[in-house]
Amino acid sequence: MNTIKRLIIENFQSHQKTIVDLGQVGELTTIVGPSDSGKTAILRALRLLLFNTPLGTDIRVGSSFVRVSAEYSSGHIVIRERTASGNRNQYKIIAPGETEPLILEGFGVNVPLEITEITGVKPVTIGDI
Repeated sequence: MNTIKRLIIENFQSHQKTIVDLGQVGELTTIVGPSDSGKTAILRALRLLLFNTPLGTDIRVGSSFVRVSAEYSSGHIVIRERTASGNRNQYKIIAPGETEPLILEGFGVNVPLEITEITGVKPVTIGDI
């Protein structure tokens, strides 16, 4: 099982830079805080990384880009990055032991196969919902 060890959220909604270290397999990670402190935004950032949703205006006000990165137990790092100007809209994969990322562009609203192979996550449609 390839699990997320660390989630890094930059310029996403209320998060300027947030690092979430997740528990190991069998442990529970709990996100707590007062209302409007960004708990749900962490889940939305994860959705951006794993499902390429939400599309659009989740870049923090006054920022020029949004970036969500996940470090996996396999050693892979998966990065989802988008600029406010629209000139960069990409996924990046940094393989274990590598320094240069594989850059994936032109994927539309889908998630590139290379990303789903690392994350092991694919959307599932149930019924007409």
